[in-house]
Amino acid sequence: MCPTSSIHKCLSCFDAVVDVTKFSAKPDGESNSAMAFIQACNAACKSSTGPSNLVIPPGRFMVGKTIFKGPYSSNPVTVEIQETILANSNMSEFGGRACLLFQDVDGLTVLGGGIFDGQGQSTWLYSNYRSPDNCNSPLSISIKVQKVTNAVIWDTNLVNSKGFHMTITSCSNFVVERLNITASENSLNPDEKHISCSDQVRVSNSIIRTSDDCISIGEGLSNVNISGITCGPGHGIR
Repeated sequence: MCPTSSIHKCLSCFDAVVDVTKFSAKPDGESNSAMAFIQACNAACKSSTGPSNLVIPPGRFMVGKTIFKGPYSSNPVTVEIQETILANSNMSEFGGRACLLFQDVDGLTVLGGGIFDGQGQSTWLYSNYRSPDNCNSPLSISIKVQKVTNAVIWDTNLVNSKGFHMTITSCSNFVVERLNITASENSLNPDEKHISCSDQVRVSNSIIRTSDDCISIGEGLSNVNISGITCGPGHGIR
């Protein structure tokens, strides 16, 4: 895992670089590139030569449910988002689950300055999701990280998730820095970033501009450090 102070230096040190377009991902904002992402990630993460880089190049890549599930090789992998990933606007694509799921990975870095657009507006239009009787509808999470160790999420932008923007659960040695989360004031989002059942988590130098809790703290946590957060107009950190 690259320390945040050495991110740019690390980008030149990969033994394998895998571009999702080589697996037929299409940057047209319409074609579902989920399977191409999964195949490219498998190719990158199973590299036995050393650290690998999964590149999502400039363009607008639409994806449905995309699962990056290890365990992979013992070598770290970096996911570089250079422009935009769009969540499929069709809710049935997710079944209330995450759009991007990283699970059972040791040595993960996500960076690149790109945007993950949850396209939540397509969900907010439906009156049944606005009903007080349906406030717990299973809206999909933009990015879910589960059972991941030695990870960095750095310089990443999340906008207009259908549900949570990001959840971190059952993780260890996890750093989040320069995260920018934005949602419309009309969004139905619950807490924007949720952390639970994890150890040694640091969240810093980030901006969260949403209408609910900026960061929600769940149970089963130890050694969590949160600092340098610009939060509002939501409810803060709790």
